[in-house]
Amino acid sequence: MFEIPEDLPLELSSLAWLLGRWQGWGVLTEEGDSALVQEIRCDIVGTQMRMVTTLYKGNADSDVAPELTAAQGLEIITAGDLLREETAYWRVTSPLAVVPDDDQTPREMALTSCDTRGLSVLWIGAVMGPRVTLTTDVIAREPGAVDVDRMTRMYGLVAGELMWTTDLTVGDAEPEVELTGRLMRVND
Repeated sequence: MFEIPEDLPLELSSLAWLLGRWQGWGVLTEEGDSALVQEIRCDIVGTQMRMVTTLYKGNADSDVAPELTAAQGLEIITAGDLLREETAYWRVTSPLAVVPDDDQTPREMALTSCDTRGLSVLWIGAVMGPRVTLTTDVIAREPGAVDVDRMTRMYGLVAGELMWTTDLTVGDAEPEVELTGRLMRVND
């Protein structure tokens, strides 16, 4: 069961549904659409939320159907080697005086992320109810890092599971799905 922390800053009220630890599975297209195991941990850091996303190569005992729940996927996929990790700091930028009284009013937000692939990103977007949409504003790359021109990301709470996806654009190509995830909340 999820409980809202007593020390939750008002600035993070729109993101409270993400707090805690999530585990599940997904697909990373650069690994040939193979399954992977994912863990996401969200916690409070001052008036920001820190999200650490860890991806492991998945070893599946059988075929992984896309409709499997997070729990069903984890029953047949075990975690292998670390593929990548990303740490992001989320900040709601809408003024506090504009706290929405419903799930239909978007709150503007920004976040910064850095990952083990050598990408540092400034994202902008909005949270509306249990859904977040993000797009890249600035991407900085280490030499040798993937040459990404644009990324979009979406997170949503669907039937109690955290579902998310990242699309990326390289050069003049059309955006392609890079990563998907389906995770369940787990207790520490």
